[in-house]
Amino acid sequence: LEAYIADFKGSVVVVSHDLYFLEKAVDSLLVFEGDGIVKGYGGSMREYLAMKDSEEEQASTASIPTSSASASASATSSEVASKLVGGFPASTSLVEAGFTGKNMMTEADREIIGDPMFVTESVNYPDSPFSTAEMILITKRFLVKNQGIDQPDLLSEDFKFMGPVVGGSEGLSKSTFLEAVGGFDIKKAFPDLDPGFHHFRVDPFAPDRVFFTSKATGTHLGPFLGNAPTGKSFETPPQACSVTIDADGKVKKYTIGHVMDRSVGNTGGLGGIFGPAYAIGKPLPFPEARPYKMSKRYMFFNKLGQFLSYLKKRKEAAGASA
Repeated sequence: LEAYIADFKGSVVVVSHDLYFLEKAVDSLLVFEGDGIVKGYGGSMREYLAMKDSEEEQASTASIPTSSASASASATSSEVASKLVGGFPASTSLVEAGFTGKNMMTEADREIIGDPMFVTESVNYPDSPFSTAEMILITKRFLVKNQGIDQPDLLSEDFKFMGPVVGGSEGLSKSTFLEAVGGFDIKKAFPDLDPGFHHFRVDPFAPDRVFFTSKATGTHLGPFLGNAPTGKSFETPPQACSVTIDADGKVKKYTIGHVMDRSVGNTGGLGGIFGPAYAIGKPLPFPEARPYKMSKRYMFFNKLGQFLSYLKKRKEAAGASA
């Protein structure tokens, strides 16, 4: 909804108690102050609330007698600081803004939020021929049509498919992808298959790409890779996926199966087609289709690192006691 409003060419009047949503979606306010008074404010909700808090602080300070102003200054400052939470008032409405309990935002957190290590993600990309909402819609059309298998004209002629293993560094071409994936009906093997696609967002570094996440589940009730139904279910880890879209609105690259947390699910940390195969007890017969196992070389380097660390600590301890 935020992306849709940002891309809408006209004006939108929004009435909401969700402070976080208002902060992201609107750039001017009509503030109902009671007694029939409505004031316009050209700015964000955060800026407005910060302004109101500043006005209240000034009014409070002005009302303090001169003799007690110095003694009360620190208390007033403390009170205002506790009220301001990233521009939002410290009240029960903060639950709506996403700040609660020990995690309530403070003034010091503004510097954290503004740190250059955090990329500013915009919903408007001037170099893209499509809006954010259009990019996500094109991606979902592609996914609904069985990743383009049921409607090949959604794919560009230079389309590439790339998984962590399948496709290698160059990726599968359009014809190879349609032949390989099109000839394999995973829905027959897992009739209740749910790919669990979620969290669609445009790549802030490449405005022609939409990233999304998959967390798939299913039950093995049909033939799969030459194996009879086992009745076993699988749950994959969350997997990073993406669709890259050309200027004509065609999908020119599709990446899937990049596991984000291999401790989740019952597929041994495997994504793609390898995960379900492992979960039903029928893993494919090569290392890439098996759960991660530390190589002997990596094991050696780990042991070597531990030994060198031990020697360093021992040397430091000897120096300290000398």
